[in-house]
Amino acid sequence: MKVFDLTTYKFYRPAHAGLKIAIISDLHFSHQVKDQKLAALTKFLKKLRPSYIFLPGDLIDYADMVDDVREAERLLRHLENIAKIAPLLISYGNHDFYRRTAGGWQEDRSESFFADVATLKNVHLLDDRAFTDQNIYALGINLGFNYYGNGNLTHPGAEDKTLLLNKLKKMDSQLTHNLPAKKLKFTLIHSPVHLHDRAITKELAEFDYFISGHMHNGVVPPVLDSLWLSSKGIISPTKNFFPPDVRRTIKTNDDKSIVVGAVTTFHHITGPLHLANALYPTYVTLLEFTKDKKYAQKPYVGRKYYSWD
Repeated sequence: MKVFDLTTYKFYRPAHAGLKIAIISDLHFSHQVKDQKLAALTKFLKKLRPSYIFLPGDLIDYADMVDDVREAERLLRHLENIAKIAPLLISYGNHDFYRRTAGGWQEDRSESFFADVATLKNVHLLDDRAFTDQNIYALGINLGFNYYGNGNLTHPGAEDKTLLLNKLKKMDSQLTHNLPAKKLKFTLIHSPVHLHDRAITKELAEFDYFISGHMHNGVVPPVLDSLWLSSKGIISPTKNFFPPDVRRTIKTNDDKSIVVGAVTTFHHITGPLHLANALYPTYVTLLEFTKDKKYAQKPYVGRKYYSWD
């Protein structure tokens, strides 16, 4: 489907009025992700005129997809073009760690490729590191290979809450505490699965918003997506049915977890299922911060479809 599904949130934040953040996630780059799609995405992002662009993980489908120098350079070229629009902040997702072998999935972060990503102008790779300027503070949390069940993509309990909690407690306290009060504060954390757990949110209490992908909008088809007004999806990446909090995740000004749909819903790993991408849009989310008081009680949430140019 050559269509963008744009979800727009408007938040009452007078001190940050005018800031706009575009979010894309789960690109799952492979040879199946064509230049036409990437060029259309870049053009669409440019039209949104964002102050920043976030990509919270799964930039590539797995390490094999950037072994070919020509393919790696193709992706780097598109990232470079996106970063010409606004600072591009990237964090890691589970697929960014995988390599396919005869014995199954093994850990491989493709260090040379991501080193090249980090050298791109205006691109910031947040590997348990923070980006900060006069407006925002953004921390990218690397959940790591073990968090996702050591590459066992079908294990229903693969996402280890204890490992995440221990990681947050052991992180440099300067990354998560005593943060600049006047800046908007974001955590880019690929999976939102445990972001409603009190122990987890306590460690991230100073952040204004948690930015995640991973859930692919619950794989809800577009027509049903418009009719089924719920935060639930059909299936999660760990094969759990009707997972909660995977779409339509912001309802009040107290909500922090923003879960965005995927650029590529069915990726290379899914085999023939990737053909179903013809039925799904490319998801983009836009956060707008305003001094308009009509959003003081409740944020605006709107969705529109746009054709690829």
